[in-house]
Amino acid sequence: MFESSLREVLLFIKYSKDKKNLAKMLKQNEERFQDMERRAADVIEVITHAGLKFKEVEGRVNVCQAIQEMREEERIKGEDRQNELTRRLLQDDRLEDLRRAVNDSDYRERLLAEYGLKDGRF
Repeated sequence: MFESSLREVLLFIKYSKDKKNLAKMLKQNEERFQDMERRAADVIEVITHAGLKFKEVEGRVNVCQAIQEMREEERIKGEDRQNELTRRLLQDDRLEDLRRAVNDSDYRERLLAEYGLKDGRF
C-alpha cells in the first residue's frame, strides 16, 4: 500500500522548500493528500522536517489539514511576536521606532533581534 503514496511523497519533498508551488501542488492533488497512509506522511516529515502534526484515523492522515494547522500556529506565533515587540517599544517609549517598524519590515526585523524576539521565544 505504501507504493501508492510514493508519488505524493516525492512531490511533497520536491516542493517542500517552495511554499507557493507546494500550495499549488497540494491543491492540484488535494484528494490524495487528504487521505494518505500514515507511513507515507511520516516519511515526508522525516525528510522535510516540515513540523507537521497528524491526526491519525485508521492508519490514514490528512496532510492538507496538518499543513493548515501548522500555518495557523505560525500565524498566531507571528502575531504574538509582533504584539510583544509593540508592548516593549511602548514600554520603552520608542514611539518613532514603532511607527517606522509598522512600514519597514527590515527595520522591524532588526528590532525583533534587538529585543530577542527573532526566534519567537519570549
